Amino acid sequence: MKISLLIIGILLTPCSIFAGINITGKLNDATHNTTLVAASVKALTTSDSTIKGVTQSDLNGHFNLNNMPAGDYLLEFSYLGYEKVFMTINNLNQDIDLGTIGLNEASEMLNEVVVKANRVTHKIDRQVILPSNRQVQASSNGLALLQNLQIDEIAVNQLEKTVKNLNNKPVQLRINGVEASIPEVVGIRPGDVIRVEYHDSPGLRYGHAEAVIDFIVRHKESGANFNLEVGNGVSRLGWGRYQVGGRYNNGKSSLQILGNINRRNLKWTRENFETYVYPDSVVSNSDIGEPTKAHFNEIFASLTYTYNNGERSLLNISLHNTYNHTPNSPDDRTSTLNRGNHIYHIASHRRSWEEIPSLNIYYRHSMGKDQKLYIDVVGTLMNSSTHHTFSSTLDNRTDNIQSDIKGNKQSVIGEVIYEKMHNNSKFTLGMKHVQSHMSNTYDGNIKNLVRMNTAETYAFAEFQSALGKLNYTTGLGLMHTFNSQDGVSKKKIIVRPTLTLAYKLCRNLFMRYKFYISGYSPSLSELSNVTQNIDTYQVHRGNPQLKTVVFYGNEFSSNWKCDFMNVNLHASYNYNHKPIMNETRYEANRFVRTYDNQRGFHRLNLSATINLTSPDEHFQVSLTPFFRRFISLGNSYTHTLNNWGFRGTVQAMWGHWLGKAEIYTRYKNLWGEEISFGEKMHILSAGYKANKWNVNLRMCNPFAKNYDLKKENLSQLASNVQNAHTTLFTKFVIITFSLNLDFGKQRQETNKRINNSDTDSGILSGTR
Repeated sequence: MKISLLIIGILLTPCSIFAGINITGKLNDATHNTTLVAASVKALTTSDSTIKGVTQSDLNGHFNLNNMPAGDYLLEFSYLGYEKVFMTINNLNQDIDLGTIGLNEASEMLNEVVVKANRVTHKIDRQVILPSNRQVQASSNGLALLQNLQIDEIAVNQLEKTVKNLNNKPVQLRINGVEASIPEVVGIRPGDVIRVEYHDSPGLRYGHAEAVIDFIVRHKESGANFNLEVGNGVSRLGWGRYQVGGRYNNGKSSLQILGNINRRNLKWTRENFETYVYPDSVVSNSDIGEPTKAHFNEIFASLTYTYNNGERSLLNISLHNTYNHTPNSPDDRTSTLNRGNHIYHIASHRRSWEEIPSLNIYYRHSMGKDQKLYIDVVGTLMNSSTHHTFSSTLDNRTDNIQSDIKGNKQSVIGEVIYEKMHNNSKFTLGMKHVQSHMSNTYDGNIKNLVRMNTAETYAFAEFQSALGKLNYTTGLGLMHTFNSQDGVSKKKIIVRPTLTLAYKLCRNLFMRYKFYISGYSPSLSELSNVTQNIDTYQVHRGNPQLKTVVFYGNEFSSNWKCDFMNVNLHASYNYNHKPIMNETRYEANRFVRTYDNQRGFHRLNLSATINLTSPDEHFQVSLTPFFRRFISLGNSYTHTLNNWGFRGTVQAMWGHWLGKAEIYTRYKNLWGEEISFGEKMHILSAGYKANKWNVNLRMCNPFAKNYDLKKENLSQLASNVQNAHTTLFTKFVIITFSLNLDFGKQRQETNKRINNSDTDSGILSGTR
């Protein structure tokens, strides 16, 4: 629908010809009279359609095109799921208020289905979430805002600063399309967030991402921003996280700097119960640990320059550096091992450091006629060093194992994406190439030198369109993998088709189904042709014969909303064919922990999320029960696991005060022969949020007697149970203070769409 309205400006008072002119107004839903937040407003010249001004409506639906020169304009108003409205203004020569402008909901629109309640728009490939004023006021940073949005199937841990899905897998984070780290998300000012886009079924261009969350953030056109967040343990002083950042804007250029330190200096107690089945005997060990220090420091720093030439082009250059120093590994242990009538004294210690500098050069160019080109090149260097000692003492006899590993890796990642819009359809074409060289030196009891070259090329095409109320996306990708080690090379081609269907049954009910075939290559550490000692019983060995894996995925989701309730049902089934999983072998009186392409792996996930919000948004409740089933089919084993769990949050926001209670049970994961048991936590927090500063007091596990993490290996040859526990995370109090100072006017900065990184050092670890 196109509405043309002629407005003739009338001079009421003389105006200076040098003063800019302001165009203001308000946008709402024409049918339901509800506010439209973050709706787009463009001002184009009527003579040649040049864009002279771009803005968006605020949380109250108001917009302001300021400092406009006099002239004739065509205004374009658009919003997700609504038909565009056009308005002409002739002879504009003074400030004008257009009043309230209503937009009508579109009956059909490219790959989107509108759900009004809770400020959420469902599209075929993502959800578009508009933060409410109450949620923004209650949030101190971007990560806190993400938690307050209560997105289905997303778990935000403010204590450890993690974002994961119900598979307990990390979620890919982006800012204006750029892949971002947790510190960069923490540095976001909530008031600058226009919307959050949640890709729960990422398309081909996101590779292997489990889920993608993209913060669309407005930026300033002048002045500076400074942000600071300091968190420290009160009852235990060995916990701390500190971050400082700033941004300076000057015309089309901006410069941003960020630094983050995450430190731990605590003590754990580790217990290991092991059974080794030899050909002629069975040995059982009971390894009871003493409190042992775990000490590490993680440092992240970034410097980013951006040159923004509006809709025409964007250049972004980022320099990142990550430095991790671990004087005492969390796996260290001092313990007493009971083996029959013998008592051994065990000491295992690992220290390491790792430095990863990277340079990212990104460029976006508008080619006209609804065509855009995105180019991204990333160069990464990795340097690392690890020193491990293990000793076992019986009476006066001591057996020692020592290893020193020095790693070096260089990689280049290049990606090109082309997009074209045509009527109600979008076509995307892309290619990505990764080239890396690794050289790792192993010294100690076992000496080795591993050199490896790897390459992966991925090309894809994707088409999105609609047939009535049915929206669909279909795509095809081809992945070519290559690796070379010790003069032996391997190649593999994988075809990756995908199909997504979305349908809106009624106004408040949305359904989606996705099918895809994908694959992944072995990691560099798994391919390493090297053997590392773990202890006197076990060794860890890579496998250069590993092959690329193909997996098949099916996902179904259904969402129903009313004014104050949101119910989401999700089901997924995935099958890995010939997956790379662990196995244990017995060779030369030692148990070998290694990898191989096993028979198969099945994973079923079922979950239901209920979000309740009071009419005034003072209270929010989120409840998510889930069920997960795993079937691991090895070449010599079959294991299954059922995991029932629950996650819940109750939150109250009143004025400047915020109170929250969180509880979640363990995520259990089976892969190969190993079960990992995640955290079981409950947290109480209270905070005060002023305009420019925030203080929060958090107590972790106030009603628990112990905090523990657990792993279990189900091997028939060498089974074990590893348990690490401490009382330091019970009744653990943390205080966090944040400061965010903002100067200058805001501007709309063009989105950056692609980014890549490399963090796989390729080192084979000699741990359990």
